[in-house]
Amino acid sequence: MKKIFFLLFFLCFFSSNVDASLKKEEILFYHIDVTLNQDSSAKVQETITVRAQGIDIKRGIYKDIPLEYMNEKTPVKILDVKRNGLSVPFLVKRENGKKRVYMGDMNIKIPAGVYKYKITYEIQNIIRKNDKGDEFYYNLIGEEWNFDILKAQVVVRVPDGARLVGKPNVYTGKYGDKQRSAIIDVGKNQWDIHLINKLHKKEATTVRAFFDSGFFDVQGGGFYSKKVARIFFILIDSLLFVFAGFYAYFSWGKHGKDGIKKGCYPRFDVPKFKEFGAISLLLNYLQLSVSCYDLLMPHLAHLSQRGFLHVSNVGDAILLKKDGNVVPETADEKFFIERFEHSYLLKKEQYNHSFASYADEYKEWSKASAEELFKKNGNILFQFCFLMFLGCFLFF
Repeated sequence: MKKIFFLLFFLCFFSSNVDASLKKEEILFYHIDVTLNQDSSAKVQETITVRAQGIDIKRGIYKDIPLEYMNEKTPVKILDVKRNGLSVPFLVKRENGKKRVYMGDMNIKIPAGVYKYKITYEIQNIIRKNDKGDEFYYNLIGEEWNFDILKAQVVVRVPDGARLVGKPNVYTGKYGDKQRSAIIDVGKNQWDIHLINKLHKKEATTVRAFFDSGFFDVQGGGFYSKKVARIFFILIDSLLFVFAGFYAYFSWGKHGKDGIKKGCYPRFDVPKFKEFGAISLLLNYLQLSVSCYDLLMPHLAHLSQRGFLHVSNVGDAILLKKDGNVVPETADEKFFIERFEHSYLLKKEQYNHSFASYADEYKEWSKASAEELFKKNGNILFQFCFLMFLGCFLFF
């Protein structure tokens, strides 16, 4: 009776464990076939057999492919994705320096079961320069998998003429681990790699090997050349940054430095008119636009204060008379000497075309002078901004 009881107990325990294992999502078999090419590229075909239970694997699986190894860019091109021998849609996104390939239709859930996914892709610059020779360093199985991998096998095909330096090394475990739990059978043109133990979730497998220099057409400069180039550009960027700083400081001292703080004074003294209100009547006499009037009034007031212009009332009219004995000092005064006629008599409600022409010419000349000044200062600002942009661009 006791024997029957224990037999039933073990049968129930075993069946419950079997049911639990069948409900667990995991990778049953992971096969990788890597073919190295003389141009430093590789064609990779990965066959991943998974058990899906609708927990994490609902619409398919995804695979992360790094786009950079040892500071060298490694462009990736996806060629084909299949599930159980049939092509399936896939989506590619770039995340954290990797190309993530989602295999399956994002809108269709798959039922629980065992599926065989096969992804084929090409990767460039997989061979890099190293002081030990041409280095083949590749992350065969990434650490993105959230499942245990029960069994894994890798085949690496090497072209004729490529000579190994030493033996290939295969590392397994989490990031930074140096475990070598793999059996490597190295042939003339093919390496067969078998993992001894299963990989737990978030564990990876990496292969590293060296070849004699000269056979592979290495596109990049290698890790050490890249490091030297980076130091060189950092040095150039630092010099540009220092130069831009000095340039900004001296430009500020020349163009933007504030002087000694003093009281605020008007730009011109009170004009010495015989009748102070005469000049304000010009707007009524000439019917000038407000913008032209605002430019012309300070101009005439300045000229009157400097002694270039005499303003007086003659009956019901205004007389503007030029004094040519004063030496001009500014561009504004030179314009007056060259363009202003000897005198203008302005009568109420009588349009003086000659003086109105002078007012329009002064308006256009003032506008052109302002644009020229803006252009001059704008060029200085552009030069400074361009140097800062160049420095930031080289830095990043």
